[in-house]
Amino acid sequence: MREATTVAGIDLAASPHRPTGVAIAWRTTDKWRLTSVTTASYTDSQLIDLLAGSGVQIVVVDAPLTLPETGGFRRVEKLFLRIGARLLPLTIGSMRKLAARAARLAKTLRDLDMEVYETHPASVLRIAGCNSVEELLRVIGIDAGQPLPASRHALDAVVAVTVAVCIVEGCAESVAAEDGEIFYIRRKICER
Repeated sequence: MREATTVAGIDLAASPHRPTGVAIAWRTTDKWRLTSVTTASYTDSQLIDLLAGSGVQIVVVDAPLTLPETGGFRRVEKLFLRIGARLLPLTIGSMRKLAARAARLAKTLRDLDMEVYETHPASVLRIAGCNSVEELLRVIGIDAGQPLPASRHALDAVVAVTVAVCIVEGCAESVAAEDGEIFYIRRKICER
């Protein structure tokens, strides 16, 4: 992972006709700040243009970036479940569609020299011991700049961008297997 000054979190929808949340943060000389949080029905090309145009270097996506070889959970997801995550299996049609879209998007973003990682925001909050997205931002030291939108998609994107910040700042951890890697924020960080 390289040093980054602009990162993004995406709560990706399985279809470009459904709402996707996008949060972008950049590092100033003294702290990280959210620069935008949006929810819209983005096509892949619109997402790519938004991220590339914002100078994003690291993207964390709330979506599986690989499909399992067989039905059910991937090996990496089984590891993630063991530490407290709660996930849906990729046997559900919409989850398979989401994973396929995420894998295509990740490949394109990597081809544009962006690092792309997977997360699961609800599990991130649970594992970190945080009661809210606002608490997570406060503990990590990210300035929201304004009240957060109430949209679940926007809030999941904010958690994903917080994971991106933690990848840069060293407060992220991950579980990995041959079929993927999932990032989360250090366990019980909100309880210290």
